[in-house]
Amino acid sequence: MMNSLSGLQAFLYANGIYHFSAKEIAPVGKLANGVGPALILPPEAKWPNIVPTLKIMEELRAALGVPLFVHSCYRDPAYNRAIGGERYSLHIAFNAVDFSPAFDLPGDDDLAFIYEYLDHHHDADKCGIGIYRSFIHFDTRKIALGRKAPARWDER
Repeated sequence: MMNSLSGLQAFLYANGIYHFSAKEIAPVGKLANGVGPALILPPEAKWPNIVPTLKIMEELRAALGVPLFVHSCYRDPAYNRAIGGERYSLHIAFNAVDFSPAFDLPGDDDLAFIYEYLDHHHDADKCGIGIYRSFIHFDTRKIALGRKAPARWDER
């Protein structure tokens, strides 16, 4: 497969990921803090790492009935450092997504509802879920990378 955005898009489709585009999960050329360094494409060897995360996000999107807005997914190490990301961030491993619903959900707290949905998913014990003021962090650390799980945090 060609290591390009179009190659990544073909990879996503081949793995049943239809609602998340290569450009939104790997926004190549995006500048850290608006000045640099620019984000680069994830290495092809890391592409399989995101599949379990996005498959669960596909389920979540269907359950909610609304699109999900991706704030951050892949980060190369230089970009991650420039934005103050964690040293061993699962974004570097291309396994994590920070997101929020694209539209308001019925109820008082959209993010708490999503957090609870993910926390009750049948694979929740293999995942990392964090809630922040304006987004949810979600990863499939044990499924894709064999890392210790579950992990939960609340940074509101």
